[in-house]
Amino acid sequence: MEKMELSEALKANASVLEELVFKYTLISLLSELDGLLWNNTSPGSIYTFNSTSDYDSKKHPFGAAGTVEVKRFGGSSTIQILYDINNHVFLRRKVGEEAWNAWTQV
Repeated sequence: MEKMELSEALKANASVLEELVFKYTLISLLSELDGLLWNNTSPGSIYTFNSTSDYDSKKHPFGAAGTVEVKRFGGSSTIQILYDINNHVFLRRKVGEEAWNAWTQV
């Protein structure tokens, strides 16, 4: 087994932990959010967006940049939690094959 200095070992372990926990994925279009469901995303993944070409302040109640978490709710529901650049939190839900409900500010 290879011996390492403590600082080197901590850096190596932190790198592995970051890969497992902090999985930031940049999305290029907000429409990509429609396909992010609990059963096709990795637990712990966080999606980010910034001034996407399909952002429309009249259509989207949140700011032009932010992060999104995808969570399972019950047996077949998906909840998306969006944190925007203005520190606002929004939620929306999709049950089974139904359409997404509207974004609601918390």
